[in-house]
Amino acid sequence: MAAPLMPCPSATSATAGRSRARGGEDLGEGAPRSLSLYIYICLQPDEYLAGVKGHVGHYDNCLVVRSLTFVTNARRSFGPYGKEEGVPFALPAAVAGGRIIGFFGSSGLYLDAIGTYVQMD
Repeated sequence: MAAPLMPCPSATSATAGRSRARGGEDLGEGAPRSLSLYIYICLQPDEYLAGVKGHVGHYDNCLVVRSLTFVTNARRSFGPYGKEEGVPFALPAAVAGGRIIGFFGSSGLYLDAIGTYVQMD
């Protein structure tokens, strides 16, 4: 599912991808096992997502995406979101001359897989 573009709450000239984040770890004592929240990534007018990197590993007896970091063409990073534990991976769209325009993946209780839609320049 691609994240929709919308005005960034902190800068009217920037665009942002709004994505629902889910997770169940490091929430503190007494916190619910599952938490949903929205994360906004604000990009400048000439900035775009050039890559995603992260880690895959085991959590709660499941193989899941443990962390995600988003990298832009301006070399800014957003993240890591989650724990950087397990096997690292990278999805570099800019190396192939493209930009990330959307995401897809699969999940149950946790994020099991993630992929990118890339527009070639």
